[in-house]
Amino acid sequence: MDGIDTIDLSIYKNEKGSVLKGFLKSQDNDFDVQEVYFSEIVKGEIKGWKKHKEMTCNLVVPKGAARFVILNPDNQADHFSVVLSRSNYKMLKIPPGYWFAFQGIQEDLSLIVNITDLEHDELESQEKDINSFYFNWS
Repeated sequence: MDGIDTIDLSIYKNEKGSVLKGFLKSQDNDFDVQEVYFSEIVKGEIKGWKKHKEMTCNLVVPKGAARFVILNPDNQADHFSVVLSRSNYKMLKIPPGYWFAFQGIQEDLSLIVNITDLEHDELESQEKDINSFYFNWS
């Protein structure tokens, strides 16, 4: 799927507390950060489906673990799925035009960071009920 990408991020361990990189301009010189926001999700819960018309999302999970599913807009039976967590510490880039959803998969609350190139605007995105598209979340 065009534009979907995962980018490795660094974790610098320290006995007093680790430092987790979140976004490096050198990895995406063309990306103009406009907003950073945080979403929490509990284990077993699913948020989605959402599609942005113009916004690119860069998603990072610094705490917990979450499964992200992105649908191919040309063939919704085709999808991309990835679990992000501290043990798979990456940034997931989702360009506009893709339906996506995510599920909490760790016992504790999971924290998702979204680094975007537009400020939030309710008119810019669409949402559908989780049962609108089939995906086996188990």
